[in-house]
Amino acid sequence: MWLHYSIQQTWYGTPRVPAYNFTVNRETNGEVPITLDAPFYNEPEAPRSTRMGGFLGLLNFEAFEMQFIGDNNQCLHVIVGPAGHYIIFLMLNERLSIKDDLRMAYDSKVSYTPPYWRATIKIPMEYFPKNVKLFNAAARHGTSERRSMDVLYLDNEPLPSYFSSPPFRTAQPINFEKVLLRYDNSKISPVWTKAIEEYRNAPRDSARATRSSLMPESVVGMFLLAYSLGYLAYLKFL
Repeated sequence: MWLHYSIQQTWYGTPRVPAYNFTVNRETNGEVPITLDAPFYNEPEAPRSTRMGGFLGLLNFEAFEMQFIGDNNQCLHVIVGPAGHYIIFLMLNERLSIKDDLRMAYDSKVSYTPPYWRATIKIPMEYFPKNVKLFNAAARHGTSERRSMDVLYLDNEPLPSYFSSPPFRTAQPINFEKVLLRYDNSKISPVWTKAIEEYRNAPRDSARATRSSLMPESVVGMFLLAYSLGYLAYLKFL
């Protein structure tokens, strides 16, 4: 069995053509294979100096993402890009990542004529939170004021400025059992158990307590202004 989805709208409800089409396939060899066919914008251009695989900076580039949400808003957040990069976040709640260095099998191929990319994502079953029941997916591309977010599910509320991904409130039910074969998703996995234990035993500032890869622009601006004023005062003192 499988679950097929198509992203056909932007966050503001305008049509997205061509669409992002992807399929969550049945569990195979302890993994959930997901296939993706997506339009390719090459904006911004993929980082060529970064090797394929895990790449935290992917949030700033063209990418496709999925949110699998289980009990207590624990979430598996997977982000992939056309140049072979990906990120896997284990989210303890909507704004708190407790692990971001997991690995998976990932393959992507880009076509320039016509412009599209295809990907095969194989997510280990133990990465999914207990009792997956909600799901959303999104895609992003473009730079600065042309940055665009396309979403599977949305609502009528504006996107909070501190979010770079869809808020959990927009997620919709998923029949995750449809793709399970032998795995028991009603129990917390060893990967999640270890991640939670490491977070609880670590210094409080060690977790990534934000869903955005960048500080808000206002914070950055205040920092640069303070630095500039300090530097001018130093020159004056000399």
